[in-house]
Amino acid sequence: MTPSPSPDAARDLFQVSETGGTDVRKLAEQMATVRGLPETVLRYTQVFYRRVGEGLTDPTRAAVILGPRVVGHIAIMHRLANGLDAARLPNGVGQRLWSDCIHRALAARFLAHRTKAVNVDLAFTAGLALEWGVGPLLINRGQHLRWLAQVRIESGARRVRVEKELYGDTHMTAFDDTAREWGLPPWLVGIVHLHKTPVEDNTPVETAALQRICQWADSLAEAMTSPAAGPALEEVVRAAGSMGVHPDDAWRIVEAVLRMTPAAAEVLDVDVSPQPTIDNLKSRTGDYKSLHDSEWAALVQQENDRLRAELSEARAALDRAAREDPLTRLPTMNTFIDLCESAVHRCHVDGTGATLILVDLDDFTEINGRHTMHTGDKLLVHVAKRLRGVTQADNILGRVAGNTFAILVPGDVRTGQVIGERARACVEALHLDTGSTRIEVTATVVGVSLDEITETTRAEDLVTTAYRHAKAAGTNVRNRVVWSR
Repeated sequence: MTPSPSPDAARDLFQVSETGGTDVRKLAEQMATVRGLPETVLRYTQVFYRRVGEGLTDPTRAAVILGPRVVGHIAIMHRLANGLDAARLPNGVGQRLWSDCIHRALAARFLAHRTKAVNVDLAFTAGLALEWGVGPLLINRGQHLRWLAQVRIESGARRVRVEKELYGDTHMTAFDDTAREWGLPPWLVGIVHLHKTPVEDNTPVETAALQRICQWADSLAEAMTSPAAGPALEEVVRAAGSMGVHPDDAWRIVEAVLRMTPAAAEVLDVDVSPQPTIDNLKSRTGDYKSLHDSEWAALVQQENDRLRAELSEARAALDRAAREDPLTRLPTMNTFIDLCESAVHRCHVDGTGATLILVDLDDFTEINGRHTMHTGDKLLVHVAKRLRGVTQADNILGRVAGNTFAILVPGDVRTGQVIGERARACVEALHLDTGSTRIEVTATVVGVSLDEITETTRAEDLVTTAYRHAKAAGTNVRNRVVWSR
C-alpha cells in the first residue's frame, strides 16, 4: 500500500476523530488526499453498517452516513494498516500479527455494543492499536520467529517482561515512537498504555469504560493464542461478568470474533492467518505446542517463497515501468515508438500512409495547482479512457509526456484527420466532478500526415516533427487541431 501523501493531511483527519468538527464537503476533500482511504471508508460501511451500507458504492455517501468522527477513526485504522503493510513483515508473522490486532479490535467493538459503555467505532479503533506496536518492534529488532515462539504465547505482565528481555523494549513503547511521528491522537497513545494498568478512581468515566473494554479485549486475544487457550478463555469469559455481560454472551463474542476476523481483514486490506474453531481453542489445555518442528519448517519455506515472489514481482514491475505508464496503463514514449516502428514498416510494405497525432491538454499545470495533483491524475485517467474510445483497433495510443498523448493512425490520412478531430472533441466534452467543483478541460491537437511511407521513414521522426509543429503553434492555441502534411 502507498503511504499518505502528506503527514498534515493525515493529522487533519485524525483530528476529526477527536472533535468531529467538519462539514461533509471538507471531509470528502480530506478523504481524497489519502490514497485508498475512500475505499476503506466504503468497505467499513458495507461490513459494519450493513443496514445502510448494503449496495452502497459512493465513498462520499458512506462518509455522510458514518459522520466525521467515525471517518477520523477509519483514517487512523487505514494509516496503521498502511504502515505495517509497507514494512513487509514475513507473511507468516504478519498474518498472525494482524489476526491478533483484529481479534482485539472486534472483541472491543462487540463488548462495547453489549455494554453500551462507549461508541463501538471508538472501541474498534482502540482495540486495533493495542497489539499494533509489535509491528514496529519486529521491524526494528527483527527476530520474528522468536516472537512467535517466546512472546506471543505469553500473557499479561509476563508477556511484557519477555518482550523487554528479548528486545529491550515493549510493544507499547514501540507504538509511542510511531504515534509521535505520525501525529496519532493522544487518547489512542494513552489507551495503549492504560490497557495494561489498573483503572484508577479518578479516571474519567468514558476513559475508564474504554480502558476496561480494551483490557478485556486484550485478555481475550491473549487467551486465544495461549497453549492453554481452553482454561484461559474460561477465565476471560467469567471476567466479562464484572461488566454486566452474561457468560453465554461472552462466548458469543468469542465466536463472533473468529467469524468476523476475515471480513475485518478485508476492510483493512490486510491478510490474516487461518482462524481456529472455538472447539479447537477449548481443546488446548497446556500441552499444545504453538510451533512444532514442521510448523517452523513451513514458516521458513513460506519466507523463502515470499522472497522469491517479491524478486519476481520487482522484476516484473521494472519491466512494466519501462513499457507501461502506471497511471493510465498506456505505453510510455519508448514503447510507443517501438510499437510505431513496426506499424510504420507495415505501412511501407502495404504502400499506405500514416498519421501521427499529439493530444496536449491545455493549462494542465494550472489545473494541478488549483485542484491538487491527485485530481490531475484522475483527469489523465479519464482522458486516456476517452481517447481509447475514439481510436480504432489498428491505432496505437500512448502517453508520451506528462499531459501529452500520442496516436498513430496507419492507412488513409483522412481517417487520421477524423481521429484527430474526434480526440479534440472527446476531451472538450469531458467533465470531472470532484464533489466540490466541476473541472472542464480542452486539448490542442497537432497532426502530421504522410500520404506515403518510405523505407527511410521512422516513427521517432514523426513524433519529433509533431512536437516541432506543436512548439511552432505557440501557447496561444487552445482547443484546436493543427495539421501538417
